[in-house]
Amino acid sequence: AITAQTLDYRITGLTVGGSSTVFNTPSREIRGLVIDGPRVDVAATAGTSQPVLNNEDGGGNGFEAGTFNVTATATAAVTVTSLTIRGLGTGDHTADYTEFAVYRDQTGSGSVGSYDTGDALIATGTFSGSPTEVSIPFSGGEQNFAASETKQYFIVIKLGGTASVTETFNYQVVAGTATGTAAVLSVPTATINGVNIIAPEVTFDGATPPVNPVVIPGASDQPVLAFDLTASNVSAQDISS
Repeated sequence: AITAQTLDYRITGLTVGGSSTVFNTPSREIRGLVIDGPRVDVAATAGTSQPVLNNEDGGGNGFEAGTFNVTATATAAVTVTSLTIRGLGTGDHTADYTEFAVYRDQTGSGSVGSYDTGDALIATGTFSGSPTEVSIPFSGGEQNFAASETKQYFIVIKLGGTASVTETFNYQVVAGTATGTAAVLSVPTATINGVNIIAPEVTFDGATPPVNPVVIPGASDQPVLAFDLTASNVSAQDISS
């Protein structure tokens, strides 16, 4: 039996002698056992959806679109072989990435608790199917969880410029596999709010003339108007005219 499996029972019939009749079979389900054993639990951080352009790629390194933790119970070590992530929101997870990856936080260096280029790549993957999902395989030492060990993971993406403005990309860890009798539980997780697509923009603000300017004929370099142009906080902008 595998961790979290249940063993329940139902009486479906009785054999009696003579002319007796058995009623009320099959019986109601009799709750039996729940198998306890090695397991990991997945806990996602919902976070807040971040506004990005549809070609954001983190300067070529990808950028963090969500995070979740995987924790082994105190009873035994666990070997995890895969996690399945479902794509949610209005964007097309099958077409709008140039890369989708999961990284593990390297707690001995870099920015602990947030993605950086020193973190360990678990795997890249491609979404498919309906509902749209991707399987992330774990290999080598990345499979191993000591008893009570917690590891933090980052969903890291690169967008390819095809998503439309206002589309959203959210995530949910929905399943996983482990070796032997161990199990991946607490799935599906809470929804991870990833990104929402915005348009590049420059804001014109405050066409404010000086107060009652006084000039004489032939005067030069006299200010007559003041205004601000502000680029959005997600990208640089070029103004041609």
